[in-house]
Amino acid sequence: MLDPVKCPKCDPPAELESVVVHEVEVDRCSSCGGIWFDRSELGRLIELEEQDLAPLLAGKPNEGANQRHGACPREGQELIRVGAARSRDVIVDFCWKCQGVWLDAGELERLRNAPPKS
Repeated sequence: MLDPVKCPKCDPPAELESVVVHEVEVDRCSSCGGIWFDRSELGRLIELEEQDLAPLLAGKPNEGANQRHGACPREGQELIRVGAARSRDVIVDFCWKCQGVWLDAGELERLRNAPPKS
């Protein structure tokens, strides 16, 4: 049996729950509302309609979470904080090794609502 995947931001680390949206399984923290996307999962989901993403949009934004550093729930490597390609105003946590992305609560909605780049 695999070890449970832990939240990179909660202290103590909460277990992440699997959530399936349009046949894509992501991991969400029921405590802080953050979401872990394995490589390419975010790109597959971000353009879906809001009602389809409802299970992932729950959770109140917490600016304090954005200030905390965390480790990749898959690799254990320290996540690096980078401006999202879609909106530099949203700082995402990225694992250089597995290329997964952690979004704190509210960041998925902020990315979806970002104006298109010209």
